[in-house]
Amino acid sequence: MVTSMVSSLKSRSLFRQLLLANCVILALSIVAFFLLVMVGMLTMQKKRFVQDNLVRLDDFAGAIADEAVIGDDASIERYFRARVSSRDVFQVSWIDRNDKIIQAKIEPEKSTAPEWPVTVTGLATQKNSKKLNFGGVFYGRLTTVTTAVAMVNTIWGALIRGTAGIVVLSVILLITTALVLQGNLAVLKDLTPCAGGLAGGDFATRVPLVSQPEFEPIFEAFNGMAATIQQLIQRIESEKQFMQTMINSILDLIFIKNRDGFYLGCNEAFAVNFFGKPKEQIVSLTDVDIVPDRDLAELFCRQDREAMAAGSACTSEDSITLIDGSNALVETIKIPFYGQDGNIAGLIGIARDITRRKQAEADLFEHRQQLLAVNQTLEQRVLDEVQKNREKEQMLLQQDKPAFIGQLATGFVYASVGEGTTFTVKLPRPPVCSGITQRITPP
Repeated sequence: MVTSMVSSLKSRSLFRQLLLANCVILALSIVAFFLLVMVGMLTMQKKRFVQDNLVRLDDFAGAIADEAVIGDDASIERYFRARVSSRDVFQVSWIDRNDKIIQAKIEPEKSTAPEWPVTVTGLATQKNSKKLNFGGVFYGRLTTVTTAVAMVNTIWGALIRGTAGIVVLSVILLITTALVLQGNLAVLKDLTPCAGGLAGGDFATRVPLVSQPEFEPIFEAFNGMAATIQQLIQRIESEKQFMQTMINSILDLIFIKNRDGFYLGCNEAFAVNFFGKPKEQIVSLTDVDIVPDRDLAELFCRQDREAMAAGSACTSEDSITLIDGSNALVETIKIPFYGQDGNIAGLIGIARDITRRKQAEADLFEHRQQLLAVNQTLEQRVLDEVQKNREKEQMLLQQDKPAFIGQLATGFVYASVGEGTTFTVKLPRPPVCSGITQRITPP
């Protein structure tokens, strides 16, 4: 119950909390004052009540002493009936020495107070007795029964009136306190729209300063905080704009995803060339949401998971269809990045179109193969020519050496003298020949 009351109190406004706290304090103070004063007054009156009852008993004894001696019972009864009262002595009796009883009794006053004050203080009714002896002769016993109801009612009424006055003063005090609190706390209400504006992105909002010394430092601190946040946001926006401009100027496809595969951002080349959508429509979506080819989307998601599981850069080559319908082969590098807690927060991807490079590599490879084939053909021809020359050399070696020398000389003379020249050449004499005269005519 106490916990629920505290929770309910915390959910209320500061003004209501302060007002309710003051009410509780005043109520407890009034109750404590009432109880303490009530018990204190009743305790004090109890002693007086006992003493007054003894005095009353003596008064009764003195008043009936003569009648008791002469035995005038009628006078004693008249006196008793005249003296009994509902507010104090409501019953009196006389028992003479012959055990004759004379009694007067009326109903005591009704109590208007609760029972607990009487119970706490022990004030209810008091019975007192006294023997009357004169000259050593016993004449009888006088008994009085007194009620404290009148006294308790008087005290209770006085306390009720006093408490009512205190309550009225407390209400006036609470109203005054509430007005003062409301007037001061009303200044704090200016913080609500300003704080809401700050939370909504209006970083130029400021709280009007007030002259109250209790709230002026708070408002100045709030305005200083708002100014600092505005400067930081402007710096962040400037850096963000610079980074976005730099990323957009890169022709490669650049994208950023969180660890769940949702896009956090990308450059214009990625958004326009691959998806044909503004990048604002790509953020907070996954490949499954925007890639038409389901298998390709699942492939991208699997590559993302593999890159984050590896914790390092991963490279892949994928064939994709661009928004203009052309096919492109892209080389994608995915690099995980980490959050402030040290865990992987997502990945950064850079995809580069390598279609031309791959085509150039294929063309270069084909040209190389052609060159290799030509080279092999030339090598074979050279080998064939070498083989033919070797065969010719063998044939020439098997011919007559003089004829071979003559052929060599004929070629030499033709090359040196020219056409139409006649001359005689003397060759070494062979063993079986004398001299040879030959006319050499160039062919």
